[in-house]
Amino acid sequence: MPSEIFSISKKRSEEEEERRAGTHFLVGLGGNEQSRQQDSQTCIQSREKYKSGELREEEKRIDLTPRLTAADFSGVLLSLRPSRYVSLRARTYLNDRGRPRLSPLRISYDGFRGRLHAVSVQMEANGYQMGVHEYTHLLNCARAGNDRVLAEQLWRRMAAAGVAPDTWAYNSYMAALCGTVTSKRELRVTEQTLAMRSSTPEDVRTRAVTIYRSMIDRGVVPNSMTFDLLLLAMSRMGDIKGVCRTLKEVWDVDVGALATGKETAPPVVGKGSPLYPTQHTLLAVAAAFGSNNDVESAVRTVDHLARRYKVPISRATWAMLLNWTYVATRPPAPYLPKYSPVNLWGIMTAPPYSVAPTIEMYDYVVRSLIARKMPKQAIAVINDALKIYAAGVASIEQHVGGSEKEAWRRRMEFRERSMVRRWAELLCLGKGMRPWYARTMVPDVVRKLDWFLGDRITYVTPTAFITLQRGKEYWWRPMSIRRRKRTWMPLGTGSKEMDYLD
Repeated sequence: MPSEIFSISKKRSEEEEERRAGTHFLVGLGGNEQSRQQDSQTCIQSREKYKSGELREEEKRIDLTPRLTAADFSGVLLSLRPSRYVSLRARTYLNDRGRPRLSPLRISYDGFRGRLHAVSVQMEANGYQMGVHEYTHLLNCARAGNDRVLAEQLWRRMAAAGVAPDTWAYNSYMAALCGTVTSKRELRVTEQTLAMRSSTPEDVRTRAVTIYRSMIDRGVVPNSMTFDLLLLAMSRMGDIKGVCRTLKEVWDVDVGALATGKETAPPVVGKGSPLYPTQHTLLAVAAAFGSNNDVESAVRTVDHLARRYKVPISRATWAMLLNWTYVATRPPAPYLPKYSPVNLWGIMTAPPYSVAPTIEMYDYVVRSLIARKMPKQAIAVINDALKIYAAGVASIEQHVGGSEKEAWRRRMEFRERSMVRRWAELLCLGKGMRPWYARTMVPDVVRKLDWFLGDRITYVTPTAFITLQRGKEYWWRPMSIRRRKRTWMPLGTGSKEMDYLD
């Protein structure tokens, strides 16, 4: 890969240099079994010398990469996975005070991209050309870093090298250019968002359709992921007719007939077909209809596809449905009854689905009940959520080890504690509650949720605002879990940042 495609990160920590000193010899293990054993022994001795400071300068510069085969280079490149460098878990660290922090995606991605550059340059410097698997992996890495420029450069490089893309290469290219389920998932499709997305010369829908037509022209067979990405691209431009048409043509799902209660014929796609719907298909359908203010169609279509093709509904899909159901009952544009989130919650947690909810799922229901002025029901749901919280913390503590895992554990615990604190603050504030609420229920809330609240508690009586100062020993700064930057962004999505939506 030419150097103009990647930029090398020059800053390396001492820990990274030490790791490289050891793996520098490990990656050179080639040849027969005897030479591999000799190189392995050399590697171990070099690591020990490096740690003790006995390794001479000329020994540090020994380069065994010429002994690597094409398969060795490919294995090293494919082992550099985005989940290990740019996922939420990989970007979490502890600061000097032991508090969890999140490294910006751009900084983590730049370091990751530098590693990809180093391996690809060495591979081509030793006379090996990358194949479709390597290019597909790099396209997926560009997708993880939201790097459309790199994706387009890689695609042109593939064409110049005469590498024929396969289905997964096309899918990775389409995902990098047009986005996945996690791309801008906090935005509803409104006049403002459509105007913003239409301002570019080529919108995401046009790009996706162009890539799909290129697949067909080259005789590359699409799979279900191809159409999942097409559904998402169409939905972002408000093309719900295109979404319905695709569902009908590919999986024979008539969204209009489902609205009238009609059940369509048995599945038209066989179990072994590459077009057979997956859990990701259900997630894409939920995101497509939900973001276009049609939650009822989202629930009906997901349920129908799941039952007809016997595909389990994933927890990520339920979280997506809960999110958009909650959004549809709240300002600025409520169009569903206020009890809809609780009804969907009942369906989700009851047989045959029996989904075990997470704290983030509880967030939708608790906020919905508080907004409906139902504090007793909200407190009952919070009590159930606290059981999940306590069990989760205990389970994590038993299996955590190492700084990275410890940082992740603390961050997850901190986020969930911040979420519960917000529930307690909303209950204490009691906005719109009846006059007796401040006298009878607020003291119980403070007593039960004492550990989650901070040093200052504010609540409302019929005649005044009351602020309780509890002392500095109760002070702690919660994590910001809601990032509503624009009035047309929906509520309820700020804290939903989990990687399982990817």
